[in-house]
Amino acid sequence: MKRFFVVFLVLPIILFVAYLLLFDSSYKKALEARFYYTMGEYQKAYTLAREVYLKNSYNTMALTIMTQSEIALSYKKYIQEAKR
Repeated sequence: MKRFFVVFLVLPIILFVAYLLLFDSSYKKALEARFYYTMGEYQKAYTLAREVYLKNSYNTMALTIMTQSEIALSYKKYIQEAKR
């Protein structure tokens, strides 16, 4: 019974998610934006994530990266102003 559950329910879900991540251009760009965010290039990540989100508003990864990048940019600006 457990093997049946894995083969017929879990495996198709995993394959569908893998398909989205590998072949859907909006998710590819969202992953690229995630990469730029982790590298500290917040403006580039924000721009790319916003572009993806405007094309596909159901892409929650893009929305999350866009929001996180916006917050990081505001903190970065605040720190630069404090240094001056």
